[in-house]
Amino acid sequence: MADLVQTEANVERASGSIQHATAGATIAAGNAIVVTTAGVATLADADVDDSDKTLGVALNNAAANQPVAYLTAGQLDLGAVLTVGETYVVSATAGAIAPIGDLISTDYLMRLGYADAADNLILAPENTGIQLA
Repeated sequence: MADLVQTEANVERASGSIQHATAGATIAAGNAIVVTTAGVATLADADVDDSDKTLGVALNNAAANQPVAYLTAGQLDLGAVLTVGETYVVSATAGAIAPIGDLISTDYLMRLGYADAADNLILAPENTGIQLA
């Protein structure tokens, strides 16, 4: 498989509390992000151990230093076609989301959730800090 191909305009929260941060880089709706304790959001990347940061999914586009809304739990339409029952994780491409089977050795496991419908992700992030061997 490959990274999800998302339509930013179709990313929409179905449930869950919206959080807010300041973008530390350009972020697109549907990007996997990590947020520091200071409230700065950057693109999540499976090549980087960001286990000390909050993991979520951006709900809007934001340029650097602009506000970004994000979700850390709940239900989300990612604006992409999902495989029901598949677990989705942060990809080694910054900000991208991929099926768990796409991870390779040296990637960090940053689980986002699972699909219960072709257009719905149950978001339950787990930023494990585990590097695959």
